[in-house]
Amino acid sequence: MPEGTDEAITFCFVLASCLAMASNMLSVAFSTWCNIYPSTLALCGPEGALSVSRAVLWLRVEYRWAMWLHILGAFFFFVEAGLLAIIIVPGPMAIGVNSILGSGLIFLGSQWARIERRFALGSDAPPD
Repeated sequence: MPEGTDEAITFCFVLASCLAMASNMLSVAFSTWCNIYPSTLALCGPEGALSVSRAVLWLRVEYRWAMWLHILGAFFFFVEAGLLAIIIVPGPMAIGVNSILGSGLIFLGSQWARIERRFALGSDAPPD
């Protein structure tokens, strides 16, 4: 960090960095596990059709966890980038950089909502 950087901003930057990395690593891990375990349970489960139903039920639950962790990771990444802009870029330019980052975060959220509606699962589907 540059000399004279406020300790609170430095702490928030490090915290946002750690939360972004942790959320994204958990999102990748959950997604990987969701690709391995439910399909194994559905194909090789001891209970036949009940194993398939259990796999689908729990896959929906874990899908939600993976999505929320990914969203948190993206949010904390944008917070981290904004704090870095405040630390490195001079005053008025930091406002511009953070405005661009905020617009990117809003765009990311709107695209997530669009895709979520398009690929909604079963009871999660929006009413017609």
